[in-house]
Amino acid sequence: MNEDLGSAIVFLIIVVVAVCFWLFSEALPFKTETTVYKLFCTGALTQGKCNAKEETTNSSTYKAFVDQQTIVYWFENSLGPQRLRHCAVRNAKNWSCQLGNQLEDNPRYEWLMIDGELKENGPTTVSPDLFYQVPKWRWWLVWVEEKLR
Repeated sequence: MNEDLGSAIVFLIIVVVAVCFWLFSEALPFKTETTVYKLFCTGALTQGKCNAKEETTNSSTYKAFVDQQTIVYWFENSLGPQRLRHCAVRNAKNWSCQLGNQLEDNPRYEWLMIDGELKENGPTTVSPDLFYQVPKWRWWLVWVEEKLR
């Protein structure tokens, strides 16, 4: 009986450590990739909270190449990666890139990653009232709810 209890405790410790590693894996300082998780609000946001059903969107991952000053990104379920040029890259969680064929003084469209939060600036920016970034655990919680419906 004591042997079974000891095995159960070891298993529980392993599960807790694995869950903690998964929850905080985005915060590791040596990572070269950052994944952005966004939700879609089917209604409207009121003071930053969705007053209707939330749905998951495809996550997007951004890999930073500091030495090349470029970002490679891909979306979940996409055909392949794309490259952003004209970037200033400090690390995976802090960079900015201009879209276009050449570097501009006043860019019309720019992607910014500031402390792991993706911001898009430009004339075709998608409304933040519909799509908004959330922590990984929250995105997965909504994803599980969608699958259980």
